[in-house]
Amino acid sequence: MREFRATPPKIQAPQIGVCAPADRGIFDYTDDVCDTLWRDLDGAGAAVLVRNVDACRLEGCDFGGSLWRGVNCGDVIFDCCDFSNATFDACGMHRVRFVRCKFTGTVWSDCFCSQVQWTDCVGDMASWDRVKCRDIRMEESKFVRFSLHNCTLTRLGCARNDWSGLQLSSTDLRGVDLSDTALDGISADTPSRLSGCRVSTAGAAAIARMWGIDVR
Repeated sequence: MREFRATPPKIQAPQIGVCAPADRGIFDYTDDVCDTLWRDLDGAGAAVLVRNVDACRLEGCDFGGSLWRGVNCGDVIFDCCDFSNATFDACGMHRVRFVRCKFTGTVWSDCFCSQVQWTDCVGDMASWDRVKCRDIRMEESKFVRFSLHNCTLTRLGCARNDWSGLQLSSTDLRGVDLSDTALDGISADTPSRLSGCRVSTAGAAAIARMWGIDVR
């Protein structure tokens, strides 16, 4: 039997120093912003116009329904932020950490992520379309009915996630360790999308049911 070998991603922590409290909202910037702290910012439904966000912390902010277009985030921590129904379009993320954030109905399209980590996040019906990722990790997160379409995921790390109802289209998860990730109700456009994955017995049964096999 061929030995399973997953390449574990090496996730670098965001490099953030002392952040000064913001004197205006992130939506008020059109230039670059760095070394800034935002807490409890109400930005629901607004558009982010700043191009580069560097070495910043955002805590308890409401970005529900917001638009992030062409925004580049480097060395940023988002803690307890709500991105429900937000849109990330052509954004870049490098050394970014999302902790206890909400992504219900969030859409990511044409984005690039490297050294990004999601921890203890939720994202019912989140959608990724044409997203390219390298060295990313998702752990202890619940992304139910998560949709991945035409994505490139290189060195993806997963730990203790709930991906029930995962929908794969033109996206490969080959060689990813999904042994402690819930996959009940998974669907894919072809079986090869999961070729070489490591899954639990329950995960294998869920994949088999996807192709009409009755596992007892």
